[in-house]
Amino acid sequence: MKGAAPHRRSAAASPWLWRELSCWIAIGAAVWLAIVPQGRASPRDNAGDGKRDGITILLPPRLAGGENATLAVLAPNGKLVPNVTVTLSSGMQVTTDSTGRALFEVPADARVLLAHAAMGGPGIPRTPPIAGNAYPKGEAGEIQAAVVVPGMPRPLQIVSVPPWVGMRDRFAIRGFGFMGDAAANKIFISGQPRMVLASSSLALVVAGSVKAEPGPGSVVVQTRDAAASATLTQLELEMASGPESLAPGKNGVLEFRVTGTDQPRALDVRNFSSDVLRLLRGNFQRVESSGGAQNSIAIAARGLHNGDFSVDVRLVPAVQAPDIEAAKAFLEAVLARSDHNHDRRIIVWIAELGEQDKIESMTEQMEKTANHTSDADTAALIRAARDALRGTEK
Repeated sequence: MKGAAPHRRSAAASPWLWRELSCWIAIGAAVWLAIVPQGRASPRDNAGDGKRDGITILLPPRLAGGENATLAVLAPNGKLVPNVTVTLSSGMQVTTDSTGRALFEVPADARVLLAHAAMGGPGIPRTPPIAGNAYPKGEAGEIQAAVVVPGMPRPLQIVSVPPWVGMRDRFAIRGFGFMGDAAANKIFISGQPRMVLASSSLALVVAGSVKAEPGPGSVVVQTRDAAASATLTQLELEMASGPESLAPGKNGVLEFRVTGTDQPRALDVRNFSSDVLRLLRGNFQRVESSGGAQNSIAIAARGLHNGDFSVDVRLVPAVQAPDIEAAKAFLEAVLARSDHNHDRRIIVWIAELGEQDKIESMTEQMEKTANHTSDADTAALIRAARDALRGTEK
């Protein structure tokens, strides 16, 4: 699970405070730092996937028609939320149990399934507005889409896992023979148990862990009758240098180190507080770590005013093989919605799905289109197609 416990502390950055701040740096978590004299550290739970107000629904990326599956609902602080009613595009409504998950039957005749839930409902905290619109419009996270394929009983098998993940990040495992009831699957990462958040016979979504150790390890999935294994590398992001120099009017750097690999890794950096702090290369940056033994990045910044501020640093998910079949299903579902504003563009995308050299530019176009689409379901389907082509899930 992502995020750090809420905490407030006043102060200039003392050595004691610096040691405490370093434990708040987490892959995939919003990092709130006191780096100006007289400022205050204000680490907060991150908003779901780094998106704005509202909950996040987790569906397995693939569902088997006519079989059981489990979805989960996460609050902005990353915690599972019980007693939330989720409406599926099939018309079915399910309510999360005490674990924040809900078992449901996948319609046999659906090609894709959408899931909706009310934002900011009972028991779901809301996050403050993000200054400077650090995230694009429409990424609220209240709608999720998954592709539905015919069910086919097969022995337990892991087909794919990401080559590497942030140790606190959730990730998807694809394969066959998993249990639709999430609680009936047991997952061990390098010998440590993990929680299955969402599941179908074809895919599992596995929670991250603050207790994980960075580096290469094993993934073991167990059901009642069988077991399967695979390998992956877990990575951690640590702060490598102090922010003491970033007083108002002063330039300095925020330095981070990737541990668990000596290979360069891409990271997304977002500044949520542009009125307090300015990142000199822009409030959104995609950067690459240096690789090697230190494997670090240095983010040039300038302090503007005393105050609380937040900088979010997270690993870009590992890219795997594009799922052309799923992308096509999502795009055809957009066409079926009869949104004539998108018809011509969607038809072109479907025609170009088999052209590998066009996938990168196509996913960029999809991201821009989704961000400017007023219909939330259409936007969710376009984003699902984008993620399927990128080979990134959850």
